[in-house]
Amino acid sequence: MHISILYPYRLDQLKRRDNVVQSKLAIEHEALAKFDALAAQLLGDQQVTFDFRTEVGFIRDRIQEYTRKNNVSLLVMARSMAIGNAESLEELVDEIRVPLVIVPSRSE
Repeated sequence: MHISILYPYRLDQLKRRDNVVQSKLAIEHEALAKFDALAAQLLGDQQVTFDFRTEVGFIRDRIQEYTRKNNVSLLVMARSMAIGNAESLEELVDEIRVPLVIVPSRSE
């Protein structure tokens, strides 16, 4: 089994004086470190391969682009990755035509 992890993020929270390249690298490094720790804990000795992709942009746009260019059979998304209102989510599901599982946060 192979899993592709798409980690879209925005740079709109940066301040003018922040170095964009350094900030981008720091965000991507932190995300990959967190995923590696999670993968080590959950996957262990499982025969699962994965790739971790980071992309700057709107979540909805990045998901649409990725599913259009790749053979995606299932999309799993955390509720915390809100893409707007329920109508936007419904539109995304219709546009990507891929089954979608939304994982609630721990507090729900």
